[in-house]
Amino acid sequence: MNPGLNLYYQYNLSKNGKIYKKSRKRKCHSFVVAFIQNLGGMLGSAKNTFIDTGNTSRTEYHLNDFKTSANSGVAYLGSVVGTGNAAVTINDYKLATAIAHGSGAGQLLYSACTVAIPSFTDTTGTLIVSRLFTNSSGGTITVEEIGIYCKDSVPYYYLIARDLSTIVVTDGTILTLNYIIQTTL
Repeated sequence: MNPGLNLYYQYNLSKNGKIYKKSRKRKCHSFVVAFIQNLGGMLGSAKNTFIDTGNTSRTEYHLNDFKTSANSGVAYLGSVVGTGNAAVTINDYKLATAIAHGSGAGQLLYSACTVAIPSFTDTTGTLIVSRLFTNSSGGTITVEEIGIYCKDSVPYYYLIARDLSTIVVTDGTILTLNYIIQTTL
């Protein structure tokens, strides 16, 4: 285990109620600018300027929300997936090419995004953000990028993490994506 604050992701692919592929837990290298800006606001920074997912500069005093849980069908909050494969940069403010919610060509059905109650051991605290994506499009969709969108109380929406990962989701398959935030001594 790596000491400090770490972000990982793990995914499963299932069909007809049976998991047929389970990835290993993979380390992310993807917290982006809005993550540290928001954390600064929570810790008492007087003013934060950040770029929202619409590429609009927003200035807030005491930006302090990492709201990530989302209802079914909401593709602009929580764990999100896309088909873009542009390199991840610290200044990313959205997915390069987000996959829309739906059952049409190139779309996935977004379930509710949930945030688990944190768990703890003597040396580690863990928080899991989880979401299911169902392919009812009639074709195969290749997910190339994943991320986490949050919102504040205004609400403005912003990206805190983005990673590249090639995940082939065939028709009728459910992709379960888990982001794992861990702090370890």
